[in-house]
Amino acid sequence: MSQPSLEPNATKLIDPKLQAVVQSAPVHEKDCSRSVMGRPGYWLVCFVLALPATVPYFAHYLIGARGLVPTGFIQYDMPYYTALAHGYFSDGHFHLTYGNPFSPAYSTPRIYFQPFTLILAVLSCCTTLSGGVIFMLVGFVAAVLCIMLALILYRDVVGLTGPIDWIGLVVFVWGGGLLVVAGLTYSMLTHRFNAFRFDPAGGWWCLNLGRNFVYPTEAFYHALFLACIIFAVRGRYFLSALFAFLVSLSHPFTGLELLCILCAWCSLELVILRRKQVPLAFFLGCCALLLLHGAYYWFFLGLFPEHRSLVGQWTLSWLLRFWNYIPAYALVAFFAVWRVRNLALAKRFFAVPHNRLLTVWFATAFALAKHDLFIRPIQPLHFTRGYIWMPLFLMGAPALVSFLKKLCSPPVRLGHLACGVAIIGLFLFDNAAWLGSFLVRHDQGIRLTYDQTQLISWMGQAGDDKYLVVAQDPLIGYMAVVYTPLRAWRSHVWNTPQSSLRQRELDSLYLDHGFLPEWKGRPLFVVFDVTHGTIDERWMIMAGGKQVFSNNSFDVFRIRP
Repeated sequence: MSQPSLEPNATKLIDPKLQAVVQSAPVHEKDCSRSVMGRPGYWLVCFVLALPATVPYFAHYLIGARGLVPTGFIQYDMPYYTALAHGYFSDGHFHLTYGNPFSPAYSTPRIYFQPFTLILAVLSCCTTLSGGVIFMLVGFVAAVLCIMLALILYRDVVGLTGPIDWIGLVVFVWGGGLLVVAGLTYSMLTHRFNAFRFDPAGGWWCLNLGRNFVYPTEAFYHALFLACIIFAVRGRYFLSALFAFLVSLSHPFTGLELLCILCAWCSLELVILRRKQVPLAFFLGCCALLLLHGAYYWFFLGLFPEHRSLVGQWTLSWLLRFWNYIPAYALVAFFAVWRVRNLALAKRFFAVPHNRLLTVWFATAFALAKHDLFIRPIQPLHFTRGYIWMPLFLMGAPALVSFLKKLCSPPVRLGHLACGVAIIGLFLFDNAAWLGSFLVRHDQGIRLTYDQTQLISWMGQAGDDKYLVVAQDPLIGYMAVVYTPLRAWRSHVWNTPQSSLRQRELDSLYLDHGFLPEWKGRPLFVVFDVTHGTIDERWMIMAGGKQVFSNNSFDVFRIRP
């Protein structure tokens, strides 16, 4: 047996009094990941643990959908990734990169690439499933795989030798904080009920690990992130760097966060502690990846005016406030601090290599989430997503598991068991309440009326000449890009270049009959929402328009150059 989660010969560099502590850390088989991933029982556990993430999707399809057509997208940004996937085949041929599908220009440059959207593109090309169904299926597979990787990391740090350890794993996957407790307390004091008052965006920023499995994209990013951390802990540095590269390709915020964590950890080990077990080549490789990451996302993409417009729209002060992070991380922080509550325990804690990595992970993620203290904020909440919660939990998990084992040790007392159940319930309460809210809430994702689906289906068949959709209904502008090869003057609210200007131009068209010069040389589908009032068709006819589609909600005029 060997100790894969510790550096080779680490005990030679540690105070002799601490050698027993280091050697008593969890010991597993040499290739632990292979032994774990080869066990069907472990995969079954991961499958079961992924099932709660499907609750919002069942609610989307089954609750309150009368007269509406579910799309499979339970949040506004989700169809965005299906539209990106279409970009790989936008001209009927496969390309390794894609352009922004929400640009009104069909000639927008192909400057983007993402592994996740490439998977969606291949599946949409090889199957007849709808974009929403593919998105859900890929997300569930990614969630199961991510939970397996979380299990491996938990097993390396804490161990999986008994029932209490498995309960700790459940808490790692679906545990949270005190956000709902704080929200309910605030509601009782103010008589304004809002259980998610302190959870950013009503819980959609996913401040703990399990919440992210509801997002297929986040489940995918977290799987790559955890794989990178696992290989770093085990000394498989080439594979760790490979997964860091994949994360960098996948998402600008998550990639930056992971590379900063790795660079900071290598600096601690090599420069400050002068521990040579981390190869210098790995450190230099991480620094090179960080430079490439910045060069691509901030320099190369910044050369293109459309992308610069998007960055301006993305530069938002979505801040992590103290009333968010204190209740979100209080529980896990308590057990993490308890493990280093005095100097002797702190020495023992930091003598273990993976504890130093977890500490750097937490400190870097928290600093990035609070970068508004140092520079102009660019969506600081993007650096949360469970990346602060996870290292805090793993740092304190041995203390939590040890405490639960003491409560359940003979002689078993009812009061002790009740205390243990209460602690576990407190950890799980945030996510249980949030997932349960989907059974009673009215905003069950993106659903279309039958008139909207009829119109979108018609446009998908009629728009073979690169028509531009000019739609009064913002959802039609968005979904036309998702479900058809067409482009819209304004579609996704954050990813349409100059989105606010585009909306004002649409308002001018429908209120003042103002045509833009950019439209006069392009084939158009002008879509009127007749539920907003009667339409004076004369000005459309004068502009060369011909009515080509009509139902109870929409009239469409076609204008050719």
